Amino acid sequence: MNAIKEIYQRTKVFSIGYFIFLVISAIILVIYPRVDIHLFVNRLNSPVADVFFKYLTYLGSGWALVAVLFVLAILYKRKAGGLLLSALLFNFFVQLLKHTIKEYRPVKYFDMFYPDYHLHLVQGVKIHFYNSLPSGHTATAFAILFFLAFLSRSRWVEIIYLLLALLIGYSRMYLSQHFLIDVFAGSLIGYFASFIGAWWTIKYEQIQNHGFPSIREG
Repeated sequence: MNAIKEIYQRTKVFSIGYFIFLVISAIILVIYPRVDIHLFVNRLNSPVADVFFKYLTYLGSGWALVAVLFVLAILYKRKAGGLLLSALLFNFFVQLLKHTIKEYRPVKYFDMFYPDYHLHLVQGVKIHFYNSLPSGHTATAFAILFFLAFLSRSRWVEIIYLLLALLIGYSRMYLSQHFLIDVFAGSLIGYFASFIGAWWTIKYEQIQNHGFPSIREG
């Protein structure tokens, strides 16, 4: 329990901001159909936003995860294991759900059920059609950025990490790769997988510093 409290204290700003996002998103998902939500986001496009989100979304890719793991392994050594554990967890659940639920992605969904609507698509972005739920990029982004927020000692840095995670999630909708429900689910998986990774990091450090607790110590 002490480890959980420590994680919360070290990620308080990120966690509270994320909880607000979850509540607002849940309300939107209950009130509006996913088609209406996606069309609203899709219409908020511009040439500048096209370029911005086209490249920002790569920060939620597997390559971004590998790069962060590599840097952490050099700078923090032991702590890199926590993010690696998070990566294994969220990848397992993301792939399990993707191949179990097998939802159509926005472009395929609109082509099949709403052919009269023409979505704005960003040139140069490879469009995917299947396995929409949940968003793997969003899960990756939240796992990485929550873990970095956990390592950070600055509240302002936490805010930056949270905003970056939310923007990466939004980029998946902007690029018509995912619906809001996919981003919502992906963020949950990434957040809790990273929370477990942070918990493991604290426990591992305690064992390294003090050894295994005795039976008397509980």
